Amino acid sequence: MGGSVVTSSQIAVLGNSTGMQLFNALGGVVTVDNGLFAFNGGPALSVYLAELALDQVTFHGNAGGAVYLDEAGGTLSNSIVTGHEDIAVWVADAPTHPSLPSTFTLDHVLFDDNGTDSDDDGEGVIVASATSAGDPLYVDVSDDEDVENDDFGLDPSSPAVDAGTGTDPEGSAGDLGAYGGSGGAW
Repeated sequence: MGGSVVTSSQIAVLGNSTGMQLFNALGGVVTVDNGLFAFNGGPALSVYLAELALDQVTFHGNAGGAVYLDEAGGTLSNSIVTGHEDIAVWVADAPTHPSLPSTFTLDHVLFDDNGTDSDDDGEGVIVASATSAGDPLYVDVSDDEDVENDDFGLDPSSPAVDAGTGTDPEGSAGDLGAYGGSGGAW
């Protein structure tokens, strides 16, 4: 898929054995706007040799973490990352190819109940801006890993409400997570 551009909006990857894997997308950009990745058997999103642009994404309870990057860079913004037993966001190896961003930026990300929120093996690849920790107060999410009975919407008192950049359809500051921002009504 070298040089390709992959764009997904309002995507749900739920309860799969491995989540979503993208390899050898050198020169390509993988974009996810308003996505929900929950209870997948491996990392929710594994990316090798690509640029990643994630905005308004909720990651919850994925075995192997939320995002695993190997020689990949980009951004995760206006998002929620919760309930991962191990490392939630892991950059295994820094990007070395000149066409890829040299960092992975976390901007307006709420973390909660992860073994480790983020790790780049000391390479200085992860750059965090406006990240916070706290329970996002989902409307109704259970630990039974049955996504059919879960609601990842936000309680009105959630710290993720009006905590993002941009605006939502009502004109207020965007909420964090899959149902926030201008594309959040799905």
